[in-house]
Amino acid sequence: MEPDALAQMLKDEHPQMIAITLAHLEPEQAAKVLAKLPEVQQNDVVYRIANMKTIPDTAMSQLQGILKKKLSVSAKLKNRQIDGAATAAGLINGLGGDAETRILESLAKNNEELSARIQDLMFVFSNLINISDKGVQQLLREVSSDLLPIALKGAGEEVKEKILRNMSKRAREMLLDDMDARGPIKISEVEQAQKEILTIARSLAESGQIDLGRGGDDYI
Repeated sequence: MEPDALAQMLKDEHPQMIAITLAHLEPEQAAKVLAKLPEVQQNDVVYRIANMKTIPDTAMSQLQGILKKKLSVSAKLKNRQIDGAATAAGLINGLGGDAETRILESLAKNNEELSARIQDLMFVFSNLINISDKGVQQLLREVSSDLLPIALKGAGEEVKEKILRNMSKRAREMLLDDMDARGPIKISEVEQAQKEILTIARSLAESGQIDLGRGGDDYI
């Protein structure tokens, strides 16, 4: 079913029913449907999805009734465990732009901890490969030289390559020597260093200095 048609079908339903429906769709399709709903409804629906863990059987029965009534479809939807925060993160990632910012701000007003967790799920260290070379260079100018070798210890090869190719030869050699000299590092230290770099990246993105790789351009 096309996103426009599905959004039209759902727009007058209770937000919880909309949330349950979107939680059963693929993230890309769910994001397209969500984008067609009014802004206030989007905020409410994502908040409900973010708080989901399981869906009551009664709610599943109601949803099946709606599908049968409006689409003449007798669907047998299976109840399942849902990671609400991860599902919401996928949805918001699919929206991007102003909608992403607005929904995250709305979530933070209701639950700052939940909003922070969703942001962590939306943008992880491996996503740095999606930033343009110019954006990575800008990021590196803001990152402490002590932080980078720790963060890269636990990074995938693609991320390491992305970082290294955006450094001068001398800086690259110094970084590699530093990483070798440090030896084994606790996973918790690596994760903390990566988290700090991601915080810097988000800050640069919010100020318009870089784009995180979801379809925009860097600014000059």
